[in-house]
Amino acid sequence: MRLLYGTVMLLFLVVFTESRPEDSGNGSLSNVYKSGMSKDAEQNCTAGIHKWFTKDDLQLCYLYKLKGIVEKAVSMALKHCQRLFRDRRWNCSELNTTKVFQHQGIMKKGIRESAFVYAITSAAVAYDVTKHCNSYVSNGMYKCGCNTGNSHSWTCYDFDMYLKYGEEVSRRYMDPPKHDELSLLIQHNNEAGRQALKGSLQRVCTYKQFGYFGNFREICWRKLPSFNRVAGDLLKKFERSWRVRANRTLERYSDKRRPSRTDLVYTDHSPSFCRPEPSLGTAGTRGRLCKKNAYGSEGCKRLCCGRGFSTSIRLKGKKCECELKGCCKLYCKFCDKNESIEDRCI
Repeated sequence: MRLLYGTVMLLFLVVFTESRPEDSGNGSLSNVYKSGMSKDAEQNCTAGIHKWFTKDDLQLCYLYKLKGIVEKAVSMALKHCQRLFRDRRWNCSELNTTKVFQHQGIMKKGIRESAFVYAITSAAVAYDVTKHCNSYVSNGMYKCGCNTGNSHSWTCYDFDMYLKYGEEVSRRYMDPPKHDELSLLIQHNNEAGRQALKGSLQRVCTYKQFGYFGNFREICWRKLPSFNRVAGDLLKKFERSWRVRANRTLERYSDKRRPSRTDLVYTDHSPSFCRPEPSLGTAGTRGRLCKKNAYGSEGCKRLCCGRGFSTSIRLKGKKCECELKGCCKLYCKFCDKNESIEDRCI
């Protein structure tokens, strides 16, 4: 009986390992794909993305369909940015994926707002790649990295490895390779975004029985939270971000200490964002909706930068005095009613 059981298990392992997609050794991004790539594929892979990709990066982009995942992740991050900043002078509305990847508009400045965008977009890339790795079969991502030399290791395919792979993809796609002051600033804020993702992971536990008469043991694992939580944590970091010196140490102005890996940092004071800034691609606050009696960032006094605001009343016909006649007919009058009042910056 034992011999038969051992034979069956051996056959199962052989079939299983043969059916698994073959891994590539240590799973580093530069060592998983070595075949050729057409010129058209290269151009499609890099369209709208960074220009510093190496040949291995291009092959990875093509093989794993990472470009689409990365672009969707950045787009998701910008939507969260617009939601969080919708009531502020700068509301993230002018940004798109191209400006983020090509460092255009505010992304070429070392201000607080660009620090937040770099952090949330790099966190989103790591988040989405990790999420796709968890469902790699259905998404065609058969190789999500592996830190073992055994190409058929079962332990290679777990959450920690997926997260590590997501972080590595985020670094490869989002971190500039240069070492000038602005690039170091971007690299720091990108890493702060990835650290915020790791800090927001949820720990889930359950009890599982081992064997028919075995004891119950607590089994715990980590999983991705809602990205709303990651974005909210980064907004808190934005509120207490540090101004640093524009040098290689990025030491803080306040106490000359180096910021931690989780801090958002900036080198320049932000403009007022009250009026259009063509060089930054910002539109100012003219025409923005505001709240007359509010005292926060959404209040007309602050949002309109002291220019004042205009109030408009929208009248809309509304059914009133309705009567049911017979079995099935409803007769109504139309009455004018104040539907809404809007305050807009002038």
